[in-house]
Amino acid sequence: MNRFSLLFYRLRGILSSFSLRHQTLEERCKKIETSLPIPNNDLFMEFDLVSGNPWSPVVSSAITTYYSCLFDIARQESPKKILEIGTAFGMSAAALLKSSRNIELFISIDLGIFSDHYAFPQNNIDYARDHVHAWCHHHRISVENVRFFQANTQPDGIGDNENAGNEITRWHQLPDLVRLLNQNKFDIIFIDGKHTGDGLLNDFVTFWPFLKEGGLVICDDLHDGTRYKDIFPWAGQTLHSFHRFSELKKEEIADSCIWNFPQVIPGGDLGLRPFGLVRKNRNGSNNVGIS
Repeated sequence: MNRFSLLFYRLRGILSSFSLRHQTLEERCKKIETSLPIPNNDLFMEFDLVSGNPWSPVVSSAITTYYSCLFDIARQESPKKILEIGTAFGMSAAALLKSSRNIELFISIDLGIFSDHYAFPQNNIDYARDHVHAWCHHHRISVENVRFFQANTQPDGIGDNENAGNEITRWHQLPDLVRLLNQNKFDIIFIDGKHTGDGLLNDFVTFWPFLKEGGLVICDDLHDGTRYKDIFPWAGQTLHSFHRFSELKKEEIADSCIWNFPQVIPGGDLGLRPFGLVRKNRNGSNNVGIS
């Protein structure tokens, strides 16, 4: 490559980065809708997550755009440090890790009770860790920097939906986890924890201080309470938590939006999984707008 070609590609990269920084979150989401970047099989094959777990029908379906959406919105942040609330079986962890070109720290926190719910023979955290760490070994990423913790992120006395997992140790009672959180600021925090009651609001409030200035929080399942009241038990509650947090921290929020596009099976209204995105202010920056 001659020096003029090299200069061209560097200039194009700078312009692309400048353009992204000046796009609103809503504009980014709309652009992703026009061309999803990666099929599910390409996303999960390296992690051996396409089959062999309760969510295989979801990730193997062409209808499912949820993880591709998560991957691309995260990829545009060029994240080095990622915090995940809600491991499940490792699918979102795989999408988030694959979105990073140079991961320095990844932390995932979960109650570890999904296996009982699905009658799955292996604890869901162990399953996710095994598959993600195998991918890390293949890509020469230190597993010491990709950590999984079993913990309850809700306040004392509160469990997950239907109060499940209330007996699980609280996150702030795990010294290693507390140390890692206190020593780092995260580029992305993905929240897919408790949906009912104030679950989402509690996680937002608890982990917001660990987000860097200019960082991005992503959450999901912001279903409208009227349209989905007889379909999802959290309908209206996650959405209410999102709006309450947006009002509570409005002076610290640069931009936010609700993205009514990501899908899982069976598709249509029943498959819609609306994302919520909130960007933290950079030091001294002005708000772009909250929607």
